Amino acid sequence: MTKEKTDPLFSTKRRRGRPVDFSEIVANIQAENQRKIDQSKPQEELIVPLEVLVESAEFRSADVTVSDQFIGVGHREYRTGQVQGATYQVSGHDVVRELSFAGGWPEIVGENVRAYVFKGKTVELSVNPFNASPYEMQHAGSVYHERDFEEKEQALRIEVLDENGKVSRTYKAAGR
Repeated sequence: MTKEKTDPLFSTKRRRGRPVDFSEIVANIQAENQRKIDQSKPQEELIVPLEVLVESAEFRSADVTVSDQFIGVGHREYRTGQVQGATYQVSGHDVVRELSFAGGWPEIVGENVRAYVFKGKTVELSVNPFNASPYEMQHAGSVYHERDFEEKEQALRIEVLDENGKVSRTYKAAGR
C-alpha cells in the first residue's frame, strides 16, 4: 500500500506551474478572525454566578521570595510576603465540585454561597504572516469565548447567603 505524499503549501514543487494566491490566504485569515470576533463576548458577560453548598475547605499559604541574581550560584533570596488561598469542596451543581479562592480564608464551610466565576476562555487572533512585524506576530490580539463549566473553578467573588437567600457577607479574591 503506498501513501500519497502531499507537498507543503509553499514548496517549489507545489507552486510549479501555478502561482500561490496570497490574497486568498489573507482573506481566509481575515474571515477566521471575523468568525472569532463574532462569537466573542465581553469579559464582564462571562463572569457568572454559581450557587453551591460548601462541604469542606483546605487552606494554604506560601512565602513569596525574590532573588537578586538570576544566573549562577550563591544568590540571595529575600522573603517579600505571603500568598494565601483556599480550596472548597462544594455540592449542588451538576459539574463543579471544587472552588479555589485566592487570598484570605473565608470560613464558609456549611454555608450556601454564590460564587462568581469566569466562564470564558481566551482565543488568539491570527495575523497576516506576509506583512506583520515580529511584534505583531507575537501580539495579534485575543477575544473571549464562552466555555463549559469544569470540575474545578476559580471564584472571583463569594457571597454568603442567609436562609432567605439574601447576601450576608461578601469576599473578593486577591487582586480583584
